Amino acid sequence: MIFSEAEWDHQPITLLLDSRAQKSFIKSGISEELKLRITGSTSFTTSGMGELQGSFNSNDLQVTLKGLHSSKKLEKLSVHTEKKLTTPLTTAELSEEDLNFISSSNITVAQQSLASATVSANLLIGQDLLSTIRDHSSPVLTLPSGLILTPTVYGYTISGTSLTKEKTSADPAISSREDYKKDIKNLCELKSLGLKTENDPGEASIIKFMDDYRKTIQIKEDVIAAGFPFNENVGKLRDNFNVAFRRLQALLRTIRGDKEKLRIYDDTFRTYIKEGIIILSPSSTRVDTWKEH
Repeated sequence: MIFSEAEWDHQPITLLLDSRAQKSFIKSGISEELKLRITGSTSFTTSGMGELQGSFNSNDLQVTLKGLHSSKKLEKLSVHTEKKLTTPLTTAELSEEDLNFISSSNITVAQQSLASATVSANLLIGQDLLSTIRDHSSPVLTLPSGLILTPTVYGYTISGTSLTKEKTSADPAISSREDYKKDIKNLCELKSLGLKTENDPGEASIIKFMDDYRKTIQIKEDVIAAGFPFNENVGKLRDNFNVAFRRLQALLRTIRGDKEKLRIYDDTFRTYIKEGIIILSPSSTRVDTWKEH
């Protein structure tokens, strides 16, 4: 729940935890309804693949959050305004075994209802506030269906893909084929790299790659991990080297101003090389794909 300065009371709000976002945002319309006081403004510059850049101005706010099932409050959390945060999302569909597990284990779930529903996030929690929201004293749990329970100070959140649904469904993908096309363009800027998804004979391989890559994302022992996206399936993409090279370039541009992140980035690649996950390519040789690993 979020404190409304208009009503001088707390009211429910749909919150999304997103480890990919660097900053936390609230919908502009919601902040106006709540009459949250503006403390300043920030100009953001976004960098995408293919060296595309954009910018937008945002108001700075401070919010107070309270749990539905407890009196725990987090005060003066700094967030920024943005007109639209995400497309509508569908909450997890729990199996009978999941519901029994939650009930018998006396687990407090942060959301209002355990029924699957389509929701729109009004408040997005990014990397700047994730450690504040997470409950580091409680373990990450796995439900019988394979869904993940992640602890927060307001209870557990539910995420992941159900293993049961994967076994019984002919199409276990989270999104439709058209949604995948949009995801691919947003995540990889394929169009700016000269890759197309409309009427493209390589479309099926791109969609399969994105589907397989999503399945590598896991939350284990307080760490969100994802597979390195340049292995067996990406080798089937027609412009593998171009995608990989420009993605790495864009990442370097983003973190080069942060010495600590740059050190972690460098250490990660050194570890990958040492363990044989990736291998160095001779700098004098232009290759069209990553070397087999």
